[in-house]
Amino acid sequence: MDGNGFTKKVSDGAKVHAGDVLIEADLNAIKEAGHPATTMMILTNTDLYDSVECAAPGTVTGKSSVMKLTK
Repeated sequence: MDGNGFTKKVSDGAKVHAGDVLIEADLNAIKEAGHPATTMMILTNTDLYDSVECAAPGTVTGKSSVMKLTK
């Protein structure tokens, strides 16, 4: 899509915090281009946690809990 349908909300190298909007995606534009509107979340440092629990697959809203990490 060459960036079409996506709006970058932070500068390269910017310090970000939990809850910051990093990018906005136009899901309709993505779907109209024939792509799935699925978003992957990858946790790369699971070894730092005693427990990692993922929520059941499904639709997520802005305040949805998707993982529970316990140290």
